[in-house]
Amino acid sequence: FGLYYVGLFEVDPTGKWAVLRAGTGEAGQHLLAEGYRLPIDASSMTGWCITHRRARLAPDVSQDAVYHLNPLLPETRAELALPLTSRGEVIGALSIQSAQEGALNEADMMVFQLLADQLATAIANARLYEQAREDALQSSLNSLGCLPLASRGLSITTPRNVMLASAILAIFLASIAFGVLAAATDHSPVHPTMGF
Repeated sequence: FGLYYVGLFEVDPTGKWAVLRAGTGEAGQHLLAEGYRLPIDASSMTGWCITHRRARLAPDVSQDAVYHLNPLLPETRAELALPLTSRGEVIGALSIQSAQEGALNEADMMVFQLLADQLATAIANARLYEQAREDALQSSLNSLGCLPLASRGLSITTPRNVMLASAILAIFLASIAFGVLAAATDHSPVHPTMGF
């Protein structure tokens, strides 16, 4: 696929922001460090796909009215934004970018949406698991007469969700790098040494 950048966004608790939780390359690390987020509205492809609950494809970003130029990703020529939907709820989005105009198409969109749906299910399941763990821990603390974790500003879910999102994104990218998707989209396999 020759991807330039992939970013995983999560809808924040207010439902107003898409917060970057994982991103590839140096740009991704910089964006994560600055707490990068986008409003959930039609001012970016990511916000648009969350708002409209469907994928948005820009084979040529210079021709797309919604495309949001990120100065840390100056080589982006094509972008695909995919909603992460689980149990009928959009919980985030996946931004896939290429430095080659026309490199992303409708067939890619269908395949990547299948992967995004699986990614969303994995994230939602991890959230449920972590919530169950936190509930069990709180129940144990309550039986000992301790104050609730939330009243002390504590939570055990956030760091694990960020780590999980990063791990899932790494697996997603590895599957692309090793050509797992090549047969499904009728593209030549990507050589494992190509960078994203």
